[in-house]
Amino acid sequence: RRHSFPTRRSSDLGAYESSLGFTGTATSSGVMVGDMLLYWNGTNYTFTIPTAQTLNYLLVGGGGGGGAVACGCSNGGGGGGGGQVVTSSQIFSASTSYTLNIGGAGSGATSGTYGNNGGTSQLSGSGITSVSATGGYGGGNGAGGVGGNSGAGTGGGAGPSGNGTNGGGGGGGWNTAGGTGGTGTTSTLYAGTSYTYGSGGGGGSGYGFATGIGTTGGGAPGAGAGAGASSGTDFSLNVVGGSASNYGGGGGGGYGAVSGQTMGGGSGKAGAAVFVN
Repeated sequence: RRHSFPTRRSSDLGAYESSLGFTGTATSSGVMVGDMLLYWNGTNYTFTIPTAQTLNYLLVGGGGGGGAVACGCSNGGGGGGGGQVVTSSQIFSASTSYTLNIGGAGSGATSGTYGNNGGTSQLSGSGITSVSATGGYGGGNGAGGVGGNSGAGTGGGAGPSGNGTNGGGGGGGWNTAGGTGGTGTTSTLYAGTSYTYGSGGGGGSGYGFATGIGTTGGGAPGAGAGAGASSGTDFSLNVVGGSASNYGGGGGGGYGAVSGQTMGGGSGKAGAAVFVN
C-alpha cells in the first residue's frame, strides 16, 4: 500500500491522501490509513503500524518563497528554491510510535526583501535513523535577485537572469528576462504516478520585457513550482510572482518594487512525506 502524508500551512493542517482512493484529515484520536494508524496533534503527525515491515519513503522540505527587489524599481526578484528531497527505506517496528514533521511553505516577499525559507521535514522514532529534508531558500532581492538555493544548499541561479539547477530558483531579471527555475526530483513512489517534488521557482522579469512566461518576461518554473512574474505592457506596475502547486516547489520571483502598489514573490508549497510497503 502507498500512503502520502502532506500537510499545508493553511486551514487543512493534518490532511492526508491515500492511493487506496481516499483523503481526509487526521485527528488526535487517530484515523486508519490503510494499515497505518495516523494521528495529528496540531503540530505534527505520529503513526504506528501493526506489524514490523520495511517501508520505502520520500521526504521533501517546504519550498522557499520568491523575492522582490530592494531598489524600489521595476525589475525582478529571484525565484524560491525547492525543498530538499530524501528517499530511502528503513525497517519500522510494530506498535511503535513514529513522529513526522512536515516543513511549511516559505511565503513570498511582500516588500523589497528575500522570500522566506521553507521549513524542514523530519522523520524520527525509536529504532530508526532520523531523517531530515531541509526547506528551500527564499529568492533574492538584489539588482536582479539571485535564485534561492534548493534545500540541499545548491542550484540557485545567479543574478541577474541565471538559470537554476537541481531545484534551485532562477535569478531575477535586470533589464533582462528572468532565469528559469531548476527541476526537482521526479518519483513514482506515490500510486505509481510520476510526480515532481522540490522544483525551483522562476525569476521575476526585468524592466522592459512584456507579458509572457519564458524568454519574454518572467522565468519559467521547474515542474510544479511558481512562475516568475512577467511585466505587463505598463512597465511601472508591480506584478506578484506565481505560487507553487507541487509539494516542496519554490515560489516565483516578483516584478517591480514600486511603493504604493502590491508587490512581492509567490509562495512556495509545503513539504510532504510518502510511504509504501
